[in-house]
Amino acid sequence: MSVVTPLREITPGLLMKFECEQTGGSHKTRAARWMIRNGIKRGEIIPGETTILEKTGGNLGFGLGLAAAELGCEVNVVIGLSFSPLKREAIKYFGAQSVGEDLLHDGLQPKAVIQHLLDNQQADGKRYYYVDQLNNRDGLEAHEYELGPEIARQIDDLHECKNVVFVTSAGTGAHLTGISRALRRAGYGVRVVLVEPEGCDSRQNIFAEHSLEGISVGVVPPLIDWSLVEEHTTVSEARMLQTRRAFMASHGYLIGNTSAACLAAAETVRNEIGPDQNWLVLTIAYDSGLWYEL
Repeated sequence: MSVVTPLREITPGLLMKFECEQTGGSHKTRAARWMIRNGIKRGEIIPGETTILEKTGGNLGFGLGLAAAELGCEVNVVIGLSFSPLKREAIKYFGAQSVGEDLLHDGLQPKAVIQHLLDNQQADGKRYYYVDQLNNRDGLEAHEYELGPEIARQIDDLHECKNVVFVTSAGTGAHLTGISRALRRAGYGVRVVLVEPEGCDSRQNIFAEHSLEGISVGVVPPLIDWSLVEEHTTVSEARMLQTRRAFMASHGYLIGNTSAACLAAAETVRNEIGPDQNWLVLTIAYDSGLWYEL
């Protein structure tokens, strides 16, 4: 099951939710559990018969492996060759099996490999449930009805302030949308700052190569509610790396690349707000930096 992860005030007025301490190592485990449980409820997944299938660079794969093992299901994942080699190797320890690697080496993209597997599932003796996280609203619900309310309760325990600047990123847009909605429902005033790699603007469908896995993935985030986003900012790789190293030195946590980029932007927002006690700044440590090159 998912665990309640710490919300810490890392500097005055700047809060970080440590989802890197979640089972499976990231917030994606929460989404994975909701996806599988809801799939079972709808009859789309039959434990012992259905193989769960997804293309993922690691974190969701870890979560799917853990959640599926709890519920008696098998998981196959297609991992693009550009993703962290360490994650590719480690995913099997979480109960998921990497498939389609021969097709990837032959030049097929992960999406094409997924389609090949779906088209040939009967011949291969498989019954697949394709998670399709980019369009799976179960992941959004995990953040709106589990993670978001958890954060709201923890802020209540720390502060009387009811205004939050949520500095976050987007791959599918599920956690941005879900957490923001949950905070508003809990009575918080919420401003959302969307963080992206330098050269990217997802809203305008503009993307560039970058090292921040899981965000700005080459498609407009399908689950994002753009009406929630008030500001857009970008972070360079050099600034991300500097922030990651500084946070390791000051707090003892080596956070992931995307987490460090969001922290860099959150620190800027906190400095711009200054001593104003009416606003808190919130960001998320999605996963550990141990998966990535220093």
